[in-house]
Amino acid sequence: MHRDGLSKADALARITSQMSLKEKMNMASILIENNGSKDDLKHKVDVVVRELESKWTPQFIRSTTYLIIFICLWFAFKAILIVYYWIVD
Repeated sequence: MHRDGLSKADALARITSQMSLKEKMNMASILIENNGSKDDLKHKVDVVVRELESKWTPQFIRSTTYLIIFICLWFAFKAILIVYYWIVD
């Protein structure tokens, strides 16, 4: 309260306005329970990351991003050549 300059009533109003943990859990697409040790949590996160990386969506997005970058660089290179030859002639 002191850090944020809130009164006790304001702090309680903020707390009560938040969603419940159950509501947050229902909205989540991925849920990792953090009930164990740091090593357990790290293992659970690694499993989820591997699962997400194995799906086609991230690979598609990554490939599309590389393609867009390549196309932009290609057009920039062509524009530089056009300007260069325009100035030379």
